[in-house]
Amino acid sequence: MSEEYVIDCSGRKVPVGDKLFSAKCWVGNSKDYLEANQAFIIDGLNEEIGIPNIALLVPVYKAGDSFLPTVDSIFSQNWGDGLSVEVLLYVNCPVGHCDGATSESLSIAKKLESGEKLKGKFSKLTEKINSSQNVCIRLVYEELEGGLPEVYQRSFSTLIARIVGSVNSHNLPEKEQKVAIFESLMSSTIFCIIDDDQVLKDKDSLPKMLSALSEGDSVLVGQVEVTDVSVSDSKLNGLLKDLMNLFFQFKYDIGTIVLTPRALTLKELFHLPNVKIGTDYSDQIWFSGGIGQKERLMVPVTTTIVEEDYPSNAAMMAALADYFAKGENREALAIFDNLRTPYSNDVEGRKYELSEVDTLINLLENRNHEEIIDAVKALLNKNC
Repeated sequence: MSEEYVIDCSGRKVPVGDKLFSAKCWVGNSKDYLEANQAFIIDGLNEEIGIPNIALLVPVYKAGDSFLPTVDSIFSQNWGDGLSVEVLLYVNCPVGHCDGATSESLSIAKKLESGEKLKGKFSKLTEKINSSQNVCIRLVYEELEGGLPEVYQRSFSTLIARIVGSVNSHNLPEKEQKVAIFESLMSSTIFCIIDDDQVLKDKDSLPKMLSALSEGDSVLVGQVEVTDVSVSDSKLNGLLKDLMNLFFQFKYDIGTIVLTPRALTLKELFHLPNVKIGTDYSDQIWFSGGIGQKERLMVPVTTTIVEEDYPSNAAMMAALADYFAKGENREALAIFDNLRTPYSNDVEGRKYELSEVDTLINLLENRNHEEIIDAVKALLNKNC
């Protein structure tokens, strides 16, 4: 029996594992789910009975005030009157190691939730929040050992707890009635995640795609453009920006991209295994498990990347920067090596070919910056 797997951010094959529940009874499985995930349910938030159409999670980690453009772009969307949206600002830090940037993020997030006016560039954001009829903000602050994967698991588990609470609040006498309401909420409620450094490029694509998501067999993912990068050797910034954009283009081309915004209905996510806390890229692995052969609805966003150690696109970029500077740790090129396997299969309609991947890898190994820059720009401009 062949094992099911997904391709994570770095291009590795990762086993999906067994689904958490296989039965079809929503009510029975929801009870089992809450018992299995009681430790992840956020106190207080689970008691909220009102269920939004869109539960939009924004994890905020060591961001200072840099998450404000993300929030501003969310509240600048043309949501219309048909969708209720709850934006969960989840400020998190390692246990006992919260720094000044985290404190600043928390202070700003509290002002956003309370409606207190901000000063400076984002003073009008408060007006957008206070005047919004169908988009609201909730704030959670926690110190966690499990980082981003635990943020995902706690947010999702709490949302399921709220669904169960909402169903139970109807005090319906017949099990069939409970099942019908549960089915309706699980099918119509969308769990959406936007990273704190992603900025929506226009005002219509996210609501439009989320509406389409609720109507068909599709999944929402981000179409990301890197507008700026920052590494210790600033001479590499331009090269790395283009190289990361090209890496994303390769991933789009072979259909393995799962960058935020990410969104699926609760029905599609409920039967997946829990997010594997402590596993690199487990947030992407968890979400990928629900994608299958669904049509990808692309939402254009921009982002900036600053090198860091946490397993992420920023960490991969930092490894590339170190390789270009020192010529050590050839493993940094593994994200491109891993593209060879999918491109070894001739698939009609792809933008790039295996020969182009091989040529790029050879140039990267030679570390001639000018040649790499020229080749990357040529590939980015291919068929434009």
